[in-house]
Amino acid sequence: MLIVTAVFSGLLSLFFIRLSLKVIQLRKLHQISFGSGGVNELESAIQAHANFVEYVPLCLLLMASLELNGVPLILVALLGCPVVIGRYVHAKGMQFTFFALATLALSNIIWMAYMFVASAQFAAIH
Repeated sequence: MLIVTAVFSGLLSLFFIRLSLKVIQLRKLHQISFGSGGVNELESAIQAHANFVEYVPLCLLLMASLELNGVPLILVALLGCPVVIGRYVHAKGMQFTFFALATLALSNIIWMAYMFVASAQFAAIH
């Protein structure tokens, strides 16, 4: 069973819904049905949503495959935390500049380090 992956999928799904509703809200507010219409706030919301769609499914698939291959659940959970934190910081950080980029870069580096450790542990087991 994919208990940890299911929990993170649920949390991230709620966050995905929130990002989607933000884009819809801004489209209605500015009466824009396609693209961003040059509205910076809408462009940021669209980019945060798109980035989520691009990266989260792969992260969840990797977490599921680690869990299915017997990696300890605590390690899988630790891998999921930077994903959730990174997506939140990215969505919020799209409103800012350097701080957002630095925080997002740091969370991605941490996540990649965890993935490396998990992959090495999996390779050692098999």
